[in-house]
Amino acid sequence: MNTNIVLSLDKRRQKKDGTMQIDFRLGHNRRTTVIPSGYHIHKIGWDEKKRKIKSSYKSIDNTTRANNLLEKTKAKYIDDITQLAEKNELNQLSVIELKE
Repeated sequence: MNTNIVLSLDKRRQKKDGTMQIDFRLGHNRRTTVIPSGYHIHKIGWDEKKRKIKSSYKSIDNTTRANNLLEKTKAKYIDDITQLAEKNELNQLSVIELKE
């Protein structure tokens, strides 16, 4: 399966308050697209190695809950991708079709 999904902080687009969006980066057949997560944090609150919000980040009330919601959403995306792969439908889809 040439498909993966990871969490990343979009450092290219910064809001006026200095926060950046956390995205799900979907890669499929050497093409990528972004699925917004709805979370915006400052760069100092992002752990690049672990790809999650640092527990010491104070702008979000409950970072553990936020990280769990992000991981739960990622798991759902992976489950959907796996179901498509089992049906042999995954390789016929473009990355945009897979995103939808």
